[in-house]
Amino acid sequence: MDTTQTLRILFLLADPSNTTRLHMGKELQNVRDKLKGNRYFEIDDRLAVQPKDVLESIISYRPHIVHFSGHGDSSGDLCFEDELGKAKTIPPEALASLFSSASDYVKCVVVNTCYSEKQAKAIAQHIPVVIGTKSEISNDAAINFSMGFYTNLDPDLSTPTLTKAFNLGCISTQIDGNLQEHLTPILLLGSPDVR
Repeated sequence: MDTTQTLRILFLLADPSNTTRLHMGKELQNVRDKLKGNRYFEIDDRLAVQPKDVLESIISYRPHIVHFSGHGDSSGDLCFEDELGKAKTIPPEALASLFSSASDYVKCVVVNTCYSEKQAKAIAQHIPVVIGTKSEISNDAAINFSMGFYTNLDPDLSTPTLTKAFNLGCISTQIDGNLQEHLTPILLLGSPDVR
């Protein structure tokens, strides 16, 4: 990546009213605090994200990193919000199709939700580095992972530096006392032709 340009992080948050409430505002604020004063990165966020917002936000903002925060279900679908604020799911194939159109600028996708491995595998067909979770993850562990990941994020966004950031996210989770949950996040590398 050209480290003279500002790298864009798109933070997409959805916490439907008919699901367990999360502290996503805390996660977003902690990430903002970690990147405060870092001239290489800027964050734009979308709250109460609906499926149509995902497409519009990614196409218009052209982020280098896309971060989903919210709920995932055991089938691998991500939960967004409908017009009434209730859960509306998106299957892995739909987001993978979207990222196939954004692969020239998105370098990393973080799906910081429960059960996001299927989503991550589908997205990794088009994006160099994708982070998901193998199973359920607690709110605290998800927040600690994000803080660790963004603490030392290098602006070159290469596979080795994103892998290092991933490892720091896992360490941050473990240090906070989540002795098993630090194993929940997974890192998937896209095929060599997308890296």
